[in-house]
Amino acid sequence: MSKKKDKKPIKSTLKAVKKSSTTFSLRKYLPLAIIVGLLGFVLYANTIQHEWALDDFSVIKENFVTQKGFAGIGTHLTHSYRYGYGAGFGTLYRPLTPVMFAMEWQMFPDNPSAMHFVNVLFYALTGVLLFFTLARVFKNYNLILPFAAAVIFMIHPLHTESVANIKGRDDIMGFFFFLWAVYWLWDYLSKSNVKWLALSLGSFFLAILAKESSVTYVAVFPLLIHFFTKTPLAKNLKLSAGYLAVSLVFIAILSAVLGKTIGTENTSILDNVLVSADNIVEQKATAFLILGRYLKLLFFPHPLVSDAGYSQIPLTSFGDWKALLSFVIHVGLGIWALLNIKKKSVFSFGILFYILTLSITSNLVFNIGTSYAERLLYVPVLGFSIAVAYGIMKLLKLEEGRSKNFEMSNFFKKNSVALGLLGVVVFLFSFKTIDRNSAWKDSFTLYDTDIQTSPECGKLLYHYSLELSKKGLTLTGKEQAEMMNKAKTVLEKAVEVYPKYSDAHARLGWWYNKAGFNDKAEEHYNFAIQYNLNNAKAYNNLGVIYFEKSAKARAAGNLAGANAELEKAKGVYEKAVEKNPRYVDGWQNLGVIYAMQKQFPNAIKYFEKAKEFALDQKQIDTINGYLESARQGK
Repeated sequence: MSKKKDKKPIKSTLKAVKKSSTTFSLRKYLPLAIIVGLLGFVLYANTIQHEWALDDFSVIKENFVTQKGFAGIGTHLTHSYRYGYGAGFGTLYRPLTPVMFAMEWQMFPDNPSAMHFVNVLFYALTGVLLFFTLARVFKNYNLILPFAAAVIFMIHPLHTESVANIKGRDDIMGFFFFLWAVYWLWDYLSKSNVKWLALSLGSFFLAILAKESSVTYVAVFPLLIHFFTKTPLAKNLKLSAGYLAVSLVFIAILSAVLGKTIGTENTSILDNVLVSADNIVEQKATAFLILGRYLKLLFFPHPLVSDAGYSQIPLTSFGDWKALLSFVIHVGLGIWALLNIKKKSVFSFGILFYILTLSITSNLVFNIGTSYAERLLYVPVLGFSIAVAYGIMKLLKLEEGRSKNFEMSNFFKKNSVALGLLGVVVFLFSFKTIDRNSAWKDSFTLYDTDIQTSPECGKLLYHYSLELSKKGLTLTGKEQAEMMNKAKTVLEKAVEVYPKYSDAHARLGWWYNKAGFNDKAEEHYNFAIQYNLNNAKAYNNLGVIYFEKSAKARAAGNLAGANAELEKAKGVYEKAVEKNPRYVDGWQNLGVIYAMQKQFPNAIKYFEKAKEFALDQKQIDTINGYLESARQGK
């Protein structure tokens, strides 16, 4: 009888132990998670008062779909990433962040500070979630490993573009939902409740909707399961197949929306120099050269730049020692990591995570829309951070296993040397991050800063000239003349870098027109059209030249010549709206011509078309004035 009574408490005790072993509470680690999150918030708090910059204009500020607010959500879900800006429909499908931007525009219209705040907030939350997720994944390792890895990730200056630029939200949200996918996968592995797996798969789908390069996580999930759990291979493969299925569903949706999956046929040499390579060897050598630059920036993140495209980094071959060295290092690291998969080395995992998450944006698998962008390292930095954090553990010969009795004071005391070393890295990287953030204040500040680092980049030169012109128009007298002449000089450099630069020629035409040199303006507009038959702005501005010629001929009494020039203007305005059906200036200018020709019904039709697409209230007021005159037959 007594033996039977003894067995019952033993059995219940074992059951309780078993239950507690599958429950992994992270509440006791909350102070460390908050430290990581606060680091992220403090480092980027100085960006909250920043303005729009770089791609913010195409995705938010000048995107008519985003500016519809809640009403634009459906359109964002069923169209390409930049749909709503200009005439282009794009080759990217990442609807999650445009939907967020539309909602924020509805609540805080034309308010970049509100959107910057959301970026910083989600980055801080990423830090909290990253630490908790790593603490679970590395539950058999010293807590200094997930803490140091999370800290290094959050402070790395390579993240400035993704956080300081509002458009970089796609990087933040893609990684944020990946972390939830991993977190809930671990819940499923410990509790075997299918709801956690469903949440994990759903989070992964949201990660891909935020940024399509998140499909690389399909290869990361089986690695995580292999390295940090005792899950049998068969079960690992079944779980991984679920994530693969989710990615295939996304690819099917992408194909249905865009009509294709991937392709670089419309990629400009200005965006990706690799598309102009004579052969695949030259292409891949240049890709490895750029990968070598990325590798260097992981350890020494200076200088940082928003663009290093054509021709800042020219095409090269494997005769270039930098390209060859990068090839040897990357291939060597990859082989070493693969050879150590069975040993489940943390170094091996960190290397493979870095390689896999950078793979489809490296231009090695296929060419993407850019040859160089520091934002592409946003996620791969985690692989680097894990390897460095583990390296600190090994260097200081810290105990590899985790202490069962965690106390904050004891954690800092036991790891004082490691935390001191980490503190040095935090100081150096934080200084660089805060300093680099200031360059992202607005487009002018960004280009004015980055042109020093990337003086041969055609696109950077072009956009810098636009900002110089905008600034020049706010000045008067000598200061204005100096600024506008500087803008012209920078434009000429852009054309020198790439003689077939259509937009730069169109802008030079604008400059010469403003300066009163219409013959030179016409010449550059024609160059712009020659190099890009779809340049709506060049057609429209060429029409302005013909319109002005018509006015001069009419003033000189040459009515036949005036009418001929007016017809030429009408023809190119029609081309402008054909190439960009939402081109407000083109429709408005057509309306003016038809009004001059006393064809008021057509004039009213075109003015109404212009008003339909106008976003700026000042522009709408001008069109209303034209409409009123046309309706009165004036």
